[in-house]
Amino acid sequence: MIAASLTSPIVQWLGKHSFVLNQAFNWLRDLSADTPDGIVPLGSPGFYGNVHAYSTREKAQCIWESHRQTIDVQVCLKGGEFVDWTEPRFLTPLGTYQEQQDLEEWISPQSISGQVILRPGSFAIFFAGEPHLPMIADGNPALIRKVVVKIPASLFEQEAGRNPFAKSETPE
Repeated sequence: MIAASLTSPIVQWLGKHSFVLNQAFNWLRDLSADTPDGIVPLGSPGFYGNVHAYSTREKAQCIWESHRQTIDVQVCLKGGEFVDWTEPRFLTPLGTYQEQQDLEEWISPQSISGQVILRPGSFAIFFAGEPHLPMIADGNPALIRKVVVKIPASLFEQEAGRNPFAKSETPE
C-alpha cells in the first residue's frame, strides 16, 4: 500500500518507473470535483477509471475487500474518508471469491495494520491481494466523490523487465 498527495515527488518517481502508473497519474491530474460520474477506459482491457460518489458510513457498516487480479488507485476528489488496511493473514474470508467482479470480502479483524485519510488531492494504491476497508466516515457520514483507477495486475507483469518492484530472475 502506498499513500501520498498527487503533488508528492513519489508520483513522479512511480510514473518514471511504471508506464501504467504514469498513464494513470497523467489522467488523474486532469480531474476535478466536477468530473462527471462514469467509467473511463484508459487503454488496455480492464484498465479504467471509475468516477463515482457515495455516502461514507460508520466503520461497523463497511466491508473489508481485496482484489486478486487488479490494483486500485483510489483518489479523493471531494469530501474525505478513512480507509483501513491490513495483511491478509489477519483476515478470514466472508464468503467466496467473486471472480467476475474480482472481489473478495473479509470478516473484520481484531486489529488493523494502518489507516489512510483520503482528502481531495490525495491517493492510496492497494496492490492485488491487499485487503482494505473503504467508505469509513471521517467524522459524521457525508458524501464523498472519488475515482478508483483499476489496473490489471497483468499490466505490471508485462512491465516486469523494467519494473523496480519486480523480483529479479538473474543474480546481481
